[in-house]
Amino acid sequence: MFKEKIGLFGKTIILNICQNLNHSHAKVRKPTIMCLFDLLMADYGSAILRDFPDVFNILIKLSMDKNDEIKNIMIEKLIQYQTSVGHTDLQEVEY
Repeated sequence: MFKEKIGLFGKTIILNICQNLNHSHAKVRKPTIMCLFDLLMADYGSAILRDFPDVFNILIKLSMDKNDEIKNIMIEKLIQYQTSVGHTDLQEVEY
């Protein structure tokens, strides 16, 4: 399903983007968070979470980041995400 929605190049891009979430500088993590949430809120977002469940788990950990700016952007983006997807989509990614 993921291959049909975003392609193999998209998979490589998402994996490379996720590596930036571990960067020591908040100025790198912040746009990475924003980019990933934009991808998750796109039409193929549920395919990303289904094929890469660790993406959401990594993002959730950033809500406890030591940098207040990162915590705030995470809270803002999580609220946007939860209000943008239907109840069915949320159930698909729950563990």
